[in-house]
Amino acid sequence: MLSWTLWLILLGYGVLMWWIAPTTKTFQSFFQGKDRTGKNPEVPILTASIVVAWIFAKSITNAANLGRSYGLMGGLAYAAYYVGIPICGILIIRLRRMTNSRSLAEYVSQTYGNAAAKFFMAIVLLRLYNEVWSNTAVVGSYFGQPESYSFILSSIVFTVLVLIYTLKGGLRASLVTDLIQFGLLVLAVLLTLLWVFPQAPALSVAPQESGFWNSGVDLLLVALIQCIPYAFHDPVLTDRAFLAGAKTTYRAYLLSGIIAASLIILFSFVGMAARVIGGDAAVDAPVQAAAAGGTGILALMLSVMMLSGGSTLDSTFSSTSKAVVVDLKVGSQPILLGKISMVAMAIVGNLPMLFGTNILKATTVSGTMVLGLAPIFLLISRRRLPRGAFFAPVGISVILGIVSALNPALLPWKIGSGENASLLAWNVVTFILVWIVFGYFYWQSEFKVEDSSQ
Repeated sequence: MLSWTLWLILLGYGVLMWWIAPTTKTFQSFFQGKDRTGKNPEVPILTASIVVAWIFAKSITNAANLGRSYGLMGGLAYAAYYVGIPICGILIIRLRRMTNSRSLAEYVSQTYGNAAAKFFMAIVLLRLYNEVWSNTAVVGSYFGQPESYSFILSSIVFTVLVLIYTLKGGLRASLVTDLIQFGLLVLAVLLTLLWVFPQAPALSVAPQESGFWNSGVDLLLVALIQCIPYAFHDPVLTDRAFLAGAKTTYRAYLLSGIIAASLIILFSFVGMAARVIGGDAAVDAPVQAAAAGGTGILALMLSVMMLSGGSTLDSTFSSTSKAVVVDLKVGSQPILLGKISMVAMAIVGNLPMLFGTNILKATTVSGTMVLGLAPIFLLISRRRLPRGAFFAPVGISVILGIVSALNPALLPWKIGSGENASLLAWNVVTFILVWIVFGYFYWQSEFKVEDSSQ
């Protein structure tokens, strides 16, 4: 009975989104999100889309898991990533005004050269690839254990359902369905909390272990270091900052940051409740909490994951098509090629899901790898800068991010004594290095400009 209920919810979700999603045939709607009259998205639809597209299924799962381990500090630590939303919006508005760039790739190309722009797009595509499996795997976990038949099948079906309605209308379909998914997600989260709180009357916001560093402070510091460059390597977020006027964009990104961070903190209480409720602590906290509530709460929790994961997936597919067709300027039939690129990403992006890759690593590792983007987008330049000012900091952060994931013990220092002491040390060292090398190339170019003007 439970299995059939979950499958009906999954299929019902796909049918509903397909019915809501508009069909578009113009470049402006498919890639720029304009409506049939050519109008840009307004504040409500843009805000809803940013929030629900950036609250990934894995984000909600991570927030709950961190709430289970670190209490309220765990929720705050993960919510710190969402500080990057309003900062990203403000910086992109500034970039648009200063350089008239129509995308981040265009700005990188104008400032650092075509090779830098292609390398940046490779990072963007890697991020999009990461988003597919990490969200479908969360939904699949409600149907079975990782690598099981039911887990893999449900993950694939979920991907196909989202892909079908996104193919209808590209970015416009993503925006319209995001508005509906946002409303349903908020309702589902509130209903989940209304069920969870009475089940755990002794709920505590304190971490599981005592001590300053065991409270999750180290992860909070990691998130604060990563939040700005992390936002800039995700086109699901940055693409939307080029869709409307400056005032609309500013309001939408400010509201989105507040709403998204609040929802993440609220959902961390599910993890705190799971700690009290008990059960299998080896599984993700939302699944653990839902297992104690029977069919109804499990179906509700699955709905939360589908709404958050589906909105991220459709944005991932639409951003993939834009990255290939608009940013990389591939092909002469834009909409057809955009759809082909969506299908390709859906297939390739699900391959890691088959091997049970750790979901949290999809966030923390990529955050370290892109720390080199911080100076690139914090210090916006009107003039051409040397290629080294891009490749040196970005290259260093990519290399150190990979090394820190493969063998964190190579860095002999740790900061604090918490579980993430090594991760924090790697991020601090990487952050310092990328600013040093960027500063070297930037000031070298300043001296050359001064010499040539004398």
